[in-house]
Amino acid sequence: MSATRPGLHWRAAILQAAACPPEKLALRKKVPEAAVQANRDIAALQSGTPLDVVEPDMRFHTSLIDAVGNERISRMYRSLVGEVRLCMVRVQTLNLLDTSLIHAEHQKILELIEAGEPDAAAGLLDEHLGRARDRLAEAMEGQPAAG
Repeated sequence: MSATRPGLHWRAAILQAAACPPEKLALRKKVPEAAVQANRDIAALQSGTPLDVVEPDMRFHTSLIDAVGNERISRMYRSLVGEVRLCMVRVQTLNLLDTSLIHAEHQKILELIEAGEPDAAAGLLDEHLGRARDRLAEAMEGQPAAG
């Protein structure tokens, strides 16, 4: 991967611009069923390849974004899906995040949305995305950039 810390921060900044969906959903107390199902699929994983975890994780985040109903944000997110998927596969390949932590944080985000707590939902999503970003950046600092 040719991503560097600044490159990861750029991607994270764009993703954080799209991080408003939990906040907007919480204001309406709207929990997308697709997010609930994706998180169930994550919980059911006992073993598998990194991509086995990434696929339902991507569905979880995509469903939150799509549930807001803002086509522009959905298009922006989809334009980044390839980059996001690469980063998520790398996080899983390096075992930087445990599946149980991913599931637990997703579940809490859904609970905060359902409870109508927009600030807490958005804050936890920021923490969730930030942890993956920071761990990947730290892991990659010790590796030469591909080129």
